[in-house]
Formats: sequence, C-alpha cells, structure tokens
Amino acid sequence: MTSYIYWRDSDTKDTSIDDLPDTQKIEFGNNDIEITSITASGKGNVITEPEFTPTGTKTYNKQEAGAIGESVTIISKFPINQIDQLKRLRSFFRKKQLDYPDFPYGIIGLSFDMFDYWNVDPSSILGYTMDIPIPSFGTDVENLTVTIHLSLGGKNLV
Repeated sequence: MTSYIYWRDSDTKDTSIDDLPDTQKIEFGNNDIEITSITASGKGNVITEPEFTPTGTKTYNKQEAGAIGESVTIISKFPINQIDQLKRLRSFFRKKQLDYPDFPYGIIGLSFDMFDYWNVDPSSILGYTMDIPIPSFGTDVENLTVTIHLSLGGKNLV
C-alpha cells in the first residue's frame, strides 16, 4: 500500500499523484519510509460567557462561532539512508504554502491509503499547509522518527 504527501502548483493541478514529478511528492510504504500513526485534531470556537443574576446565581451562556481549525499530525519513520527524502519533505515546508488563484487554502495534499478520512487533493476550495517536519533520533539508530503537522484550509467547510 502506498500513501503520499505532495504539493501542487498551477502546472500540476490536473496531474495524477502517480504522475507528479518525484520532487513534488514523498511516497510512504514502498521505500522503507512508513507512516506509523496519523491523528486528527481541531478546535471549535464555542464561547462561554458567565452571567450573574440579581439573586447571585450564575448562568453560563454558550455561543457557537464555528470551527477555528482542523489539523492532522503524521508520525513517520525515515531510514537514515533516506535522508534525501527527508530533505525533500523539508523543502515542501519552505515553499510558498498558498498559490492564488488555484490553491488559496494550501498547496499540500495527503493521500493515505488505509483510511481516506484525511485525504485532501489541493484545489481552489480545499488544501493543507505544512509546518516544518520535526525529526527526532532515539534508540533506533537506523531510523528517524519524523512528525509532520498539516493544517486544513477551505471554503464553506461543514
């Protein structure tokens, strides 16, 4: 099974993931680079306002103000001999993350083959942006653990 993190620009907006240039994608699953876990998170924008009544009691009023954001955290394993792939992943972060008018919400895409809940192909209405990948080195001297944070942006998300 193969999963990808990739980016698009106006030249590749209609290109299939398999046909993207190698410089625009990281492949997980076929070259010893593995996704070991993936977690979603987000924050709602519910406002709590206490109100004191004349009798001295409190009421906590709630007001819904929509979602603040959604994000995905990917934990991956990069073998030491795949350091060029890690450098390529870091280059995704260093790219301009928004590309108007084609990708105003993010140029980064995710295709996770085991569970498509987080899959996003960047477009004019949806996309991910990426924080810097965080490599860590522990007792497994042959592999780096790399944490990748993606933030979802979009238009009219429900």
